[in-house]
Amino acid sequence: MKRILVAALLMALIGRTGVAQERSDEKKSSAYVFAAPGAVVTSGASAGILHFGAGGQGLLYKGLGMGAEIGYLSPNGSLADGVGLLSVNGLYEFKQANAKRKVIPFVTAG
Repeated sequence: MKRILVAALLMALIGRTGVAQERSDEKKSSAYVFAAPGAVVTSGASAGILHFGAGGQGLLYKGLGMGAEIGYLSPNGSLADGVGLLSVNGLYEFKQANAKRKVIPFVTAG
């Protein structure tokens, strides 16, 4: 169990380097890893869960792009009982004349 927690912590710290809003105009893609501990509550009882994975996104033409994420979701203490997850989505970034902006608005669906 300690190994899982250490691995989750390392993935969370490494994932911090992939913050979406730190992109420059020269950079057309980004990647990230994540670990997300959580809980599920049903009828007053709760159970711990762990979701971890990796993903990325890239621009293909002007503001149009796509992203994908692959992950694994399982109950704490029973990784063999988990399920794999895959998410694919499209995105559009609203570029504006002022390239020095700190925030780039976008929409995504998938």
